Amino acid sequence: IYTLSLHDALPIFGAGRANVMEFSFAEGRKMIVRPSGTEPKIKIYLFAEHKRVKKAEALLEDMSDLLEFIRE
Repeated sequence: IYTLSLHDALPIFGAGRANVMEFSFAEGRKMIVRPSGTEPKIKIYLFAEHKRVKKAEALLEDMSDLLEFIRE
């Protein structure tokens, strides 16, 4: 369903290198990935935007399902 490559990742803070990556998907979805500054873990933030709340919630659920699939 989703196709990602490292080429899709863009630094979002400033013009240089950043340890934050932003992935944009269809239908107004976005995922931001960054390392934790204090723990050995990766932080992932999911965003969805739609004029209907239920649709935005469904889009976020799809993204969560994708992350769960990757984690397995």
